[in-house]
Amino acid sequence: MMKGKRLMTAIVTAALFFQGVSPVAAAFGMSNDESILSSAGISIGENQNGSITINDNGSKKIISLSEAGGVRTVTIEDEATGKSNHLFFDVETGKVTSDFTGATLYLSSEPESYGDEDVVQRVNQPVRTYTRYQISFAEIRAIFGPYATAANVASLFVGRIGIPALDVALGAAVAAVWILGSVPDDPNGGIYVVTILKRWYDDDGVLYQTQAGIDSAGIY
Repeated sequence: MMKGKRLMTAIVTAALFFQGVSPVAAAFGMSNDESILSSAGISIGENQNGSITINDNGSKKIISLSEAGGVRTVTIEDEATGKSNHLFFDVETGKVTSDFTGATLYLSSEPESYGDEDVVQRVNQPVRTYTRYQISFAEIRAIFGPYATAANVASLFVGRIGIPALDVALGAAVAAVWILGSVPDDPNGGIYVVTILKRWYDDDGVLYQTQAGIDSAGIY
């Protein structure tokens, strides 16, 4: 249970930006973030097919993402039973349909981007753009019911952001640790994840490298 407003930020290092580095080690190492997950009995790994496995105290869920016809489908499969649930995201409208509860709703918060967009391109220096995604506790309750799990919250942000990446799941799961169990009945609170996009330009202003990943995640 969360008492009052507890703010937690999980910083994911730049080494994680989808470059083949061991993601768990690069993101958490011996950090407090790793302690938060392990103390809650949670571990997360990436499978060879790009799906994510979240082991929550012995209950393993496999999260995978597909997209077709403007709809992202997130599949959450119980490894032991083979049973699957799904979340469907309309990419254009922000509508989410959940077969956990049968609910269909439009997420109330649009992604907000900020950063270096108005700064003159810097030669061989990264130009950063951050995008904040947030989902309210009320929306989490509507999508999953009154109880939150790390796998559920992680799958929600994988679908919202549209990246089936380990660091997305890690960031969202660390944030979810603070509300595991009963979702807070707080009309003003929720969970956020901030992505970061870095771009490098050469002397002629030509883009030659990009990196994307998670900058932070937490509750508000």
